[in-house]
Amino acid sequence: MPLDLTVTVEQLDGPRAVVAVAGALDFDTAPALRDTLVEVIDQGHPRVFLETSGLRFCDSAGMTVLIKAMRHAQQHEGSLALVAAGENLSRLLALTGVDTVIAQHPTLSDALAETPSAS
Repeated sequence: MPLDLTVTVEQLDGPRAVVAVAGALDFDTAPALRDTLVEVIDQGHPRVFLETSGLRFCDSAGMTVLIKAMRHAQQHEGSLALVAAGENLSRLLALTGVDTVIAQHPTLSDALAETPSAS
């Protein structure tokens, strides 16, 4: 049974946007998330909060998308932060060292409070 990825975007005030993902982030689905993140950033929302509470699986292709999206956001004077990373994703981030370069927040409210809307 193939695992799908659902991606939704909510543009917030100023440069901020929330991208929510649910399902599996793998070799087959990673390009869809990559394209969405690049589009959101390029449309003037370089401060991206990736809401991951619905993410059931992430492999190396998914990790690559996260790292490249973070770099793309930084090139546009923005950032990528993960919100509500589950135990499996948090463990993968820690094992790969990505947890030291991509900010994580337990809730969207926490993330928004720590990231101002002004450029």
